[in-house]
Amino acid sequence: MKKSAMAQVSPGWWRAASAALVLALASAGLWVLFMKRDSVDGRALAGTATSSPPASSSGLRELVELPAVAVQLRAKLATAPDNGHGWALLGRTYTKLGMLPAALDAFAVAIRLRPADADLHVEYADTLAAARGSKFDAESRALVERALVLDPGHVGALSLAGLDAYEQKDYRAAVVHWERVLASVPTGDPVVAQVRGAIAAARQHMRP
Repeated sequence: MKKSAMAQVSPGWWRAASAALVLALASAGLWVLFMKRDSVDGRALAGTATSSPPASSSGLRELVELPAVAVQLRAKLATAPDNGHGWALLGRTYTKLGMLPAALDAFAVAIRLRPADADLHVEYADTLAAARGSKFDAESRALVERALVLDPGHVGALSLAGLDAYEQKDYRAAVVHWERVLASVPTGDPVVAQVRGAIAAARQHMRP
């Protein structure tokens, strides 16, 4: 029986990495500093640095911290709406909370403000596909293609492009994309085993 590449490479691995970043920033109280990279608007967003919840060893930490981060981010963005980093972080936070429609709205604003950010295009495409039943459509496909124009070696974009090609039964294209992923990540990276499994699945479909 031929294996499914979808079972080998989760389309959400890039999303999970972004969510991990959100939680790390929140628990360390660093999410405000992250947004200060947008210099002028960052100053307006810096007012709640001391209000972030302290780090906790509890497994429930994110359930307490992330909703508070989302509320504070949204409130601050109301007064500094041109902060692209802030909107991106809000999108990641909503994604982690499972609030995909809200995440999509935030990513759409972030991309408008940061049109040359390949990471944002990938995160938006991945979240869009997740919101539509893990299926790619013209909109998510265009986002991935744009990400690859901005950064031809972007591992997240190549991974999603491979998944899209696999779903369309273009197995050769899927293998090409995923082999480029393998060439770009360290040998010990956890994603390597997933990508190798996906390549094997695609090659099975290519056999007569």
